[in-house]
Amino acid sequence: MDERYDMVRTVRDKRYRYMRNYMPHLIYGQHIEYMFQMPSMIAWEKAFREGNLSGAQKLFWEEKPEEELYDLKDDPFEVKNLADSREHREILVRMRNALRRHMLDTRDNGFIPEGSPTEGFYASRDHQAYPMERILTIADLATQRNEGNLPRLIRSLADENECLRYWAALGCVMLRGRAGRAVDALMARLTDPSGSVRVASAEALTYLDRGKEGLAVLQECLLQGQNPWIRLQAANALQNVGSKAAPVLPAIEKVAAEKDEYLQRATSYTAASLRRQIL
Repeated sequence: MDERYDMVRTVRDKRYRYMRNYMPHLIYGQHIEYMFQMPSMIAWEKAFREGNLSGAQKLFWEEKPEEELYDLKDDPFEVKNLADSREHREILVRMRNALRRHMLDTRDNGFIPEGSPTEGFYASRDHQAYPMERILTIADLATQRNEGNLPRLIRSLADENECLRYWAALGCVMLRGRAGRAVDALMARLTDPSGSVRVASAEALTYLDRGKEGLAVLQECLLQGQNPWIRLQAANALQNVGSKAAPVLPAIEKVAAEKDEYLQRATSYTAASLRRQIL
C-alpha cells in the first residue's frame, strides 16, 4: 500500500498461520493507487457497494478481526478463520505467545507513530523512551475493541510516553461510538505535543458528540502541520471517518492540489470518495 498504515504481524509453523491485526478497524481492501485503477478492482468495489458480494469476496471490503488462524494444509488459500474454534484454542494461544515473544525479542519498532522522535532502529532500542512491553499491552487491549478496556485506555491517554498515548487514542478510534466515557480525556489530547496523538484523538472524537472539535484539529493538522507524516496521518484519518469529513472537503481538495506525492494521492482519493457520497 502507498498511503495507508495497516499493521499486521504473523507467525507460522509447518501447518498453521497465525495473524494479529493491530489496525482491525481498517478494511482489508486498503487503497493502493495503481491497483484501484485496474478494471477488475473497479468492478469488484462497485459490486460490493451495490451489495452483490458474499463470502470471501465481500470480506475483502470489511473490517478485520483481531486475530486470524488458518490451517494451511486444509485451507491453503486462508479463507476459513479458525481463531474462534474451540478445538484450535491451544494452537491459537501457542502461536499468539510465540508472536509476542518474537516482537519483544526483536523490539518491533512498528508501534511507534510515523514522525515521532523515537522512530528508527537505534532510538527504539531505548527501553525508557520505548517501553515496548507496556506499549504492546495497550495495543493488544486497543485491538480487542472491548468497552470494558476503556478505563485502562483513559489512564494511558495521560501517560508521559507518546506511544502509549497514541495507542490508547487508537483504542478509542476502534471503539467508535462506544468510547463515550473517554471524551474528556480525548479532548485534553487535542493539544498534545505529539501530532500523532492529536490526530488519533481527533479522529476518535469524530465518532462521538465532539465531532466538530475533532474535525477542526484534523483540518489544522492537514493544512498547517510542519511534519509531512502528521499531515498524511490527518489525511488518512479524514478518509477513515467517511462522510463525517464532508465539512472539511474544501481543505482536502486544497491539499490534493499540492506537489507532495503521498499527500496528493491520499487526499485526492478521499476527496473523490466524499464527492461521490455527497452526490
